[in-house]
Amino acid sequence: MSEEERERRRQVMLERVARGEVGGAKFGRLGGRGNTREKRLAQERLAQEAQKPEVQKDLVKVLKDAIHEDQSIGTRLKGLEAWVEIERNQEKLNLAVDKAEAEHLDRQQMIEVLRQKLTTGAAGEILRAQAQLDDPDIVDAEVVD
Repeated sequence: MSEEERERRRQVMLERVARGEVGGAKFGRLGGRGNTREKRLAQERLAQEAQKPEVQKDLVKVLKDAIHEDQSIGTRLKGLEAWVEIERNQEKLNLAVDKAEAEHLDRQQMIEVLRQKLTTGAAGEILRAQAQLDDPDIVDAEVVD
């Protein structure tokens, strides 16, 4: 590149900086990330759309299609990774919500929350199976602290 061309480009950039098109604190603050606010807005819109029951059914169908045995192993693995990532993120969210709730509960309320979590759903089923509480011979039991 000739010295004249270099100087011409330099002058063009100096003019653009003066007009506020490039450079300055506004652009430096972003650290090369671009307009993150617009990205967040798009993500928020997608998240809102994903809350609709018909969209949720479609999302589950797509994930099930991705891991179907007719798919290539690469597609199946990517589908499985996506599914596990969604599940992991949901569990993180659940833990964060539980933690926030726990910080605002007194002792008795916390015991009730734990009782509900340990006696219902998958956790309750696992604990009952481990303790064999579904045994028909057990008619009555007493809880001991």
